[in-house]
Amino acid sequence: MERAFQVCFFAGTLFTVVSFALGSVLGSDDADVEVGEEGDFGDFSVGRFIALRPSTLSAFATVLGGVGMIALRNNLSMFRAVTWASSLGLSAMLILTHLIINPLKRAQNTSAVSQDSLIGYTAIVMLVMEGQRFGQISYSVNDKKYSAPAKSYTGSLIAKGATVTVVAIVKGVFFVDTIKEDGICPQA
Repeated sequence: MERAFQVCFFAGTLFTVVSFALGSVLGSDDADVEVGEEGDFGDFSVGRFIALRPSTLSAFATVLGGVGMIALRNNLSMFRAVTWASSLGLSAMLILTHLIINPLKRAQNTSAVSQDSLIGYTAIVMLVMEGQRFGQISYSVNDKKYSAPAKSYTGSLIAKGATVTVVAIVKGVFFVDTIKEDGICPQA
């Protein structure tokens, strides 16, 4: 049984290290299966307590293996070792879910702005755009600054520093037009 605990510990640790190292390179969003959203079985539901994600499963495996090895080396019975290891592994999953994952998800969901609501916003051109060339704009929403790829809506030259308005957003590309001195966008 000690071999099983060792495999759990080292597999969980290795997965954690590799996913941490490669996560930023690959842009991983940590694909998840939510357990317990309102009790529906579309997301494999067993309650409202644990998010079954690679990160929580690796935490469970690492804690299970580590505690199991320590318990066996301290001459606890197999039953007690498995009970302690399983209990602490589940506790690690609960703590990770409720103290880290859920608060981060709530913060992410409250700060998200739909792209449709950005049409009509003003922005500042950061990179020149003309014709089919991409430029870049900077805009603020709820006191947070964002930047986005942009193209000229009419294809005309728009210089760096110009104030523009967002006319359309297609596949993440903001189509913008200059604002005339009377404050009216010619195409909007």
